[in-house]
Amino acid sequence: MFEVADEDGAMTDSAQDALSPGGMDVPGDVAVFFDNGRTLILLRGHVDLSVADDLEHSGRDAIDADLPIFADVRAVESIDSVGISFLIRLAGNARAAGTTVSLVGPSPRVQELLVLLDSESLFDWVDGA
Repeated sequence: MFEVADEDGAMTDSAQDALSPGGMDVPGDVAVFFDNGRTLILLRGHVDLSVADDLEHSGRDAIDADLPIFADVRAVESIDSVGISFLIRLAGNARAAGTTVSLVGPSPRVQELLVLLDSESLFDWVDGA
């Protein structure tokens, strides 16, 4: 079985390697995995309007799974209002469903925007190192 997340919800090195194109400029990408009693949403590259539909589907799938949600945002190069609003709505919907969202990482850009929007308290923060 391919392990995508460790016990803290962080993406394993083998999963990161499988998704990483070796330092190239990465278009936005969203993937959802259900593993070890949790849901892992992997975001990478440019998280913007181009991945809006994928964000919505992954959010719905994660909430419907009724498991703790880990969003790994360490590989996010840039994120716009679509991506930030997705994370905030995901946290609100998870809370309403009785579960939590933990951010793995997060990338400095994601953290900066969530702090600016006074939304960092919606998330549990997990060190991705």
